[in-house]
Amino acid sequence: MLISCSYCNRLHSRGENCPNRPKNNSRKKETNIITKFRSSRIWQKKRHEIKIRDKYLCQNCKKNGIYQFNKLEVHHITPISKNWNKRLKNDNLITLCCSCHKMADNEEISNTDLMNMIEIEKPVYTFRRPHNGLY
Repeated sequence: MLISCSYCNRLHSRGENCPNRPKNNSRKKETNIITKFRSSRIWQKKRHEIKIRDKYLCQNCKKNGIYQFNKLEVHHITPISKNWNKRLKNDNLITLCCSCHKMADNEEISNTDLMNMIEIEKPVYTFRRPHNGLY
């Protein structure tokens, strides 16, 4: 039985593969410890925390006087694959827009520059006057 092909508009026998049919190159993503981590609740919470710290702005664009707040991603300055222990450290995470994140991954933005952009809040110390009135 012949059927009409949706790829080349010719007639083929049922079950015959058309040479114009696109190849299925979509391989399943490997599930490893890093991909599992990226979908974990602790990572989702940490990403949110870092975006709040960085005031929902791309830190590289902000340094250049541009306030980019769309398509934000949290970047690991030292990749997880190189140092697993730094995956949740605030001083290793920075908010970047999509294009700056690609530049950081391609090392067009140095890790030193990224580290210098992180604004880690310093603890505020308050001093109280002693109760006995002496200072």
